[in-house]
Amino acid sequence: GLESQVLTESVRQAARAKVSNFRLVKVPKKRDMAMKSDSAEALPAKSLVIISSGGGGYPELLEILPRLPGDPDACIVVLQAMPRVFMAPVAEYLNERCLLRISPLKNHLPLARGRCHIGFGASDFPVTLEPDEGKTGFRFSIAPPSAGGNAFDRFLASAADHLPDRVTVFLLSGAIPGSMKGIRRVREKRGRI
Repeated sequence: GLESQVLTESVRQAARAKVSNFRLVKVPKKRDMAMKSDSAEALPAKSLVIISSGGGGYPELLEILPRLPGDPDACIVVLQAMPRVFMAPVAEYLNERCLLRISPLKNHLPLARGRCHIGFGASDFPVTLEPDEGKTGFRFSIAPPSAGGNAFDRFLASAADHLPDRVTVFLLSGAIPGSMKGIRRVREKRGRI
């Protein structure tokens, strides 16, 4: 099926990689959970940072996320190329090593400051941003995959439309940028890539 085709292509891509380009990553130590920001109420985020990462980007995440402060004004979404079943364990592993509060990306989570949410893949994770009914901010909406278009493009477009000039996108190693429609929309709305 489709999963075996994706796995086969990933193995082929890895086989073509130049081993001389690989480097060892220093694994961050676990942090004292008492050091995390303890704000019970999540304040609406002023901006959204989207990090898309392919299989080669995981070491980069291990270097970037532990260095971030625990209380930024932004909400961070990481879309990591991985099977869905790894979403919660990866979020837990990173949460133990970062000052940010990191959790799996779930339906109707608010776009909140100092929060980082981990989703699987970029092109096939059907998340968008929508107004949070009765509140001042926005929330994530996860719908069943639709047949049309690329999910990453839809997410970027929805984020750019709701948060003009307040979206920043990072594409790490192996990230699949979709059809570029979403990236163009972020640029049109004065976001940063």
